[in-house]
Amino acid sequence: MGQGSESGFQHVTRTILRGLVTVIPVAATLYVVGWLAVSAEWIMGLAVRAVLPDEWYWPGMGLALTLPLLYGVGWAFDHWLLRGFIDATEALLARTPLVNKVFNAVQDLISYFRRDRNRNFDQVVSLELAGVTVLGLVTRHDLRDRPLGLRSDDRLAVYIPGSYQIGGFTVNVPRERLTAVAMTVEDALRYAVTGGMSYKARIGTAVDDAGAV
Repeated sequence: MGQGSESGFQHVTRTILRGLVTVIPVAATLYVVGWLAVSAEWIMGLAVRAVLPDEWYWPGMGLALTLPLLYGVGWAFDHWLLRGFIDATEALLARTPLVNKVFNAVQDLISYFRRDRNRNFDQVVSLELAGVTVLGLVTRHDLRDRPLGLRSDDRLAVYIPGSYQIGGFTVNVPRERLTAVAMTVEDALRYAVTGGMSYKARIGTAVDDAGAV
């Protein structure tokens, strides 16, 4: 009877944990999206009420104005005339004591998730280290312009991310030791960050389709 009771308890525990695993990502996503929306409405709402009479303001106006504002910032970032001003502003923030700590941390976080032309991760590979297979991301194919001691004609720079993004390291590996992996960069990062628990095989995807390193 004790074993049956313990088994029932384990079943309930596993079911609750499964429910938590299902609910937490959705709840966290909704919370973050809601927080961003409320913050945008509050900040832009203050700006609107500072310019327009209070009776002209209606709830949601701040959030509605945030989208075109963000579009304008994105356009300015791509425009070559304003890009220099934005770069100079970012450089000033990066050099300002105390402010640079916050700015650099936020910038690193945003650039980690942002996918654009400046992103360096361009291929997922695996390599053998001490008898185990390690997942890595190619960050540089050409090391001939690196400082003396890192310069190489036949090696690639590969970033090895840590589980839950705690740590990680970069290695320069001979090309012939790398094997291309049929995963997107996003899938590889998700796989590494969650300790291999999140990846789901995609129908029609095979290792043979990964291509050359």
